[in-house]
Amino acid sequence: MWNCNGLTDRKCADSNFTNLLTEYNCIVLLESWTCKMSKSELDGYHCFNLYRKYRHRKARRNSGGIVVYVRNEYTNGITLVRNNHATTVWFKFDKIYLCCCCVSME
Repeated sequence: MWNCNGLTDRKCADSNFTNLLTEYNCIVLLESWTCKMSKSELDGYHCFNLYRKYRHRKARRNSGGIVVYVRNEYTNGITLVRNNHATTVWFKFDKIYLCCCCVSME
């Protein structure tokens, strides 16, 4: 799990960043700042892009958001159980549950 402070095109194109991510079977990126149109794919992984549905009218960019990457060979046993506006998401990995939660400390 990692607060990536924005999953920008520049980060996705950085080989050091993608090489670090591909060392793991499951990666959770918090504060992805993604939207419906974001291209957040990673070769060899299934991507769950859980972006915030709404953006404040005065905001210059999206906020929040969770992106979860799961290596392709493990996606058959994974179910997205519940998603609450990209602040909390529950996954079921065969018989194990995983909760990813992004809490703002404003």
